[in-house]
Amino acid sequence: MKKFTLFMGVCCLLIAFTPVTVTFAQDTPQVKEITPSDVKYVTTGDILLTLIEPKLNKIVSDQYGEPLPVQPVKIVSAGRVVDPALHKNAGEDTSWFQVEINILVGDLHKKVHLDEVILKIDAPNIEATEHHFMSDDIKNIDVELLKYTKGK
Repeated sequence: MKKFTLFMGVCCLLIAFTPVTVTFAQDTPQVKEITPSDVKYVTTGDILLTLIEPKLNKIVSDQYGEPLPVQPVKIVSAGRVVDPALHKNAGEDTSWFQVEINILVGDLHKKVHLDEVILKIDAPNIEATEHHFMSDDIKNIDVELLKYTKGK
């Protein structure tokens, strides 16, 4: 009888501490568990550069007249610019994000230029007014060239 009671106690403990699997609906995205071997450190700057990379490539192609490899080196500065003069005109955006980036342009095995790009990034939700939060869509983000300085 002691062996049976001990056996039943061990079985109850095993059942009590067994993880339970929860199944979600098919339309719910699954979160991948990240292991240390999966992790590559990125900064917020890396994320920003990835989002604006297609526009940055187009700007460089326009400046040099041909598509060239572009490698961002450093975000020199980034900030929000508020133009008080535009507050007078209610229909215009009064602020935007301005980013200054150093980039390497050209093939790394040939001649490379260190260029400086200043971009204006304008999005409808920068002002953070209530009507901008009606939708969760990410759209209408404009990236505009303010200044391009070619390096040697």
